[in-house]
Amino acid sequence: MALTYDTLNSFMKNFPDIIRDNVVKNVPLVKWALQHEMGQRDGNKIEVGIRFATPGITAFNGTTDTFTISQTETHTKAVYQWGFYYHTEAIYWRDWQAAKNNKNSIANIAVERGEAMKDGVMTGLEAELFAVYDGTTHTFNGLPDIVSTSDPTNQASGLGGIAVADAPWWKANSVAYDSSAGDLRHFMSSMVRQLSVAPFGKPDLIITTGDIYDKYYDEIASKQGFLGSKIPDYGFDSVIPFQGIPLTWSEHCPSGTMYFLNSKFMHLKIHPDDFIKISPWEKKSTTDPTLVSTVTLSAQMIVSARKALGIITSIS
Repeated sequence: MALTYDTLNSFMKNFPDIIRDNVVKNVPLVKWALQHEMGQRDGNKIEVGIRFATPGITAFNGTTDTFTISQTETHTKAVYQWGFYYHTEAIYWRDWQAAKNNKNSIANIAVERGEAMKDGVMTGLEAELFAVYDGTTHTFNGLPDIVSTSDPTNQASGLGGIAVADAPWWKANSVAYDSSAGDLRHFMSSMVRQLSVAPFGKPDLIITTGDIYDKYYDEIASKQGFLGSKIPDYGFDSVIPFQGIPLTWSEHCPSGTMYFLNSKFMHLKIHPDDFIKISPWEKKSTTDPTLVSTVTLSAQMIVSARKALGIITSIS
């Protein structure tokens, strides 16, 4: 029996690389978030230098004045914990019994389960990047916590260990949509203007819900026509440019919201020793003969300047 378990696991040996490549290349938000390397490991934490400084220009008469050194920032770095994610697949005993004496059947089971693992990780990972951190079920920093004007509910010390009360600049820009004050493009233009200031520059991705994506498309189709543009799409299914910025949608985006992101200040940090690892197939327990295998990964969405990010809320 051990030999057939070994045979099954031998067929699975390349799947970690296959799944890793598919996640990095084919999950659009992951591909986008890996553009600019950021942060460094420090033991079990990730440290990120803060991209923010308060105005520090002081007049100097060139003769009698002396230079005064001041430290106005309350933090010089953000510190993040790793997020963990796993996906488990099973081979039921009846299926194993039917296949265990046929090498081709074992190979087919390995391929089927490997594909299921790949699909599970790919679909689940993007969902996690929109989830609210709770430290147990969801351990990644999701966009609702990152692109916000307040501290995450379940991180008492604040995002990256920085509380908004201690550093008022450690929050994103937020605008509430009001149809009586203008169409959706009016608010989008306002947000891009707010974000397009030194040292941040324009956002390079706008992501929203499918309904809002359709609303925006209707606006430009009826009022100005579709304006095509050669822009990077990172593999998203549908992309429409707004002022040269890719605008797309995700089924996981919270209702009524539109996120304005900047990859220069956001990064999905991948743990070099634990990103897509597959455990051997083993019996679930002494009383349950089901075979189980688990895919694990460690990563975290980190940010160095929340001020470079924005959100439009209450879009209807």
